[in-house]
Amino acid sequence: MPHENKFGQITFCWNVNYKCNYRCPYCFFYNRWAEVIKDDKNFSKELWLNSWKRIYDMYGSIRIETAGGEPFVFKSFTECINEICKLHTFRVTTNLSCSIETLTSIVEHNSPERLQWNTSFHPHFAKLEEFLKKVSFLKENKFEVLVMYVAYPFQLKQIPYLRKVFNEMNVEFFVQAFQGEYEGKSYPGAYGNDEESLIYNRSEDYISADNKGSGLKNLIENQLSEAVTKGKLCLAGHKYAFVDSNGIVYRCTRERKHPMGDFLNQDFRLLEHPLPCEFDKCPCEFTWLVGETQDYGIKTNEDKASPALISVAISDNPPSASSDTKGENTPSFKYPPPGRIFFCWDICFSCNYRCSYCYLSGNHQEHHSGKSPYLGIQAMAEVWNRIYKKYGKCHIHISGGEPTTYPDFFAIIAELSSMHALEFDTNLSFDPSILIEKVKAEKVKINSSFHADHADFNTFFSKVLRLRDKGFKIGVSYVGYPPFLPRLEEYREICNRHNVEWAVQAFRGTFQGKEYPSSYTDSERKLINALPEGSAGDGAVTKEILKHHTEERAKRERERRLCRMGQMLVKIYPNGNAFRCCASAEEGDKVGNIFEEADFKLLDEPRYCEKAICPCWRAMIVGKESQWQHYWYMM
Repeated sequence: MPHENKFGQITFCWNVNYKCNYRCPYCFFYNRWAEVIKDDKNFSKELWLNSWKRIYDMYGSIRIETAGGEPFVFKSFTECINEICKLHTFRVTTNLSCSIETLTSIVEHNSPERLQWNTSFHPHFAKLEEFLKKVSFLKENKFEVLVMYVAYPFQLKQIPYLRKVFNEMNVEFFVQAFQGEYEGKSYPGAYGNDEESLIYNRSEDYISADNKGSGLKNLIENQLSEAVTKGKLCLAGHKYAFVDSNGIVYRCTRERKHPMGDFLNQDFRLLEHPLPCEFDKCPCEFTWLVGETQDYGIKTNEDKASPALISVAISDNPPSASSDTKGENTPSFKYPPPGRIFFCWDICFSCNYRCSYCYLSGNHQEHHSGKSPYLGIQAMAEVWNRIYKKYGKCHIHISGGEPTTYPDFFAIIAELSSMHALEFDTNLSFDPSILIEKVKAEKVKINSSFHADHADFNTFFSKVLRLRDKGFKIGVSYVGYPPFLPRLEEYREICNRHNVEWAVQAFRGTFQGKEYPSSYTDSERKLINALPEGSAGDGAVTKEILKHHTEERAKRERERRLCRMGQMLVKIYPNGNAFRCCASAEEGDKVGNIFEEADFKLLDEPRYCEKAICPCWRAMIVGKESQWQHYWYMM
């Protein structure tokens, strides 16, 4: 289960390979290329992608920076970018020697929110005109581009002109201090005051730049600094790690004495807490010292963190309503979502059944439903493509009503499942051939519900088995409506015999003058809650749902608590209105309208729940992650 990193987003530096199509005289590997490329193990893209997926499963969506070598020399690198960006944010460091066609294929598959570019201009091998053309192409497509240039003594005189060219393009131009020997002098220590001023660009515009600009200035200062770092607590290895091309992981880019483990091994983990720096002077371009970490365009939350917090796990006791969550000694509640955002979407309230126990049979559907607009396949795809560009691959749970009554429903989910993980609820009244023909089985999860007043079980279950045999993940749910209880055990046994997931929903409503679920007898509760021996998964979920909905209301009264709903999840109604959770919608809970607002976004941080009684059985309470996170990773 992904953990909440107390210091913001975890970062990995990935040395894709040491191979390079350039031979720059200021490269760390100058005249040693034949030696260093021996470390390249040439692992397949599948091995790398599986490992980055495992990192996602453990830590959620993290940040990846590349190093090398030139990563595009790795033949499958473009495919790696396109797959990795579905899970993580990615900053590619490249000399931009790849073709414009390659850049086009990457731009078409990725969003600027998930992919950034560190480009390096090397005048010994690249023509400025061609380099500028590629940078312009990325900028025109809204991608963040940083241009790096090495302050090699022979190249210093070109800095003012290049800085002017890129500044006019509104492209950040970053000069790296040269580290090495030149004409008998050791750099960066040999730079004179004039040369340092040239590197720093001590102009009024630069000094007053935004945080990114000052971050680059701090990075250069760190390169030139002589400060002693040995013994200081460092987040390298805990929040940051370097992955070499041979799969070995080290705390930082220069530490090679104490490997942390094999990145491709299932057992690899980051350190549980920071350790002291082992170098007299930090050799890294970035410093990860606790309390001294600078902003290099990487979002961090640890800048003023107390060292005492470093090894303390987040408590299961949430802060009180009066707690100061911005305090210096309080872990940040800005929660990096665990890879995915969740949308519970009632696509429509129309249904071809009229079940007496349906919660829509009352006035609920008129409370905040509005109309069910039909946007069309293309417009609907554009809406969810905007969401993809902002949040990456999300989990969309479609419900209703009966979703399959919505126009072009199967064509819509075929389109959306190319971007997001989808599941939908259905009474299976449709012909399964339509779904099988239009949608890839591995892209969709189906929650089928059997309604005895409207369907024959044998016909219904034959559809379940047909879809299951075609590769779809499908389960069966059944409402514990009092008249349906006598045959519940029979249906459960059939599902268990065919290894089909089975879940029972407690009836909520009035039957024969009694209020349910509080009116269930002990034997009825036991019947509904019966689980096969050793059951887990959806069986355990059934138990949790029943426990929540059959508890006395007084037992669910809670203090005001911070909740991530609205930040990690929203409930969408047919008219596009989005609210924090599935409870009765109130104006204060509204997040926006996903159809009408081109800049629709979720909340930036958790908010306190205002409900006197929590209506959600898997509410995303801050500090209680261990109680609900596992219910939000179905696909």
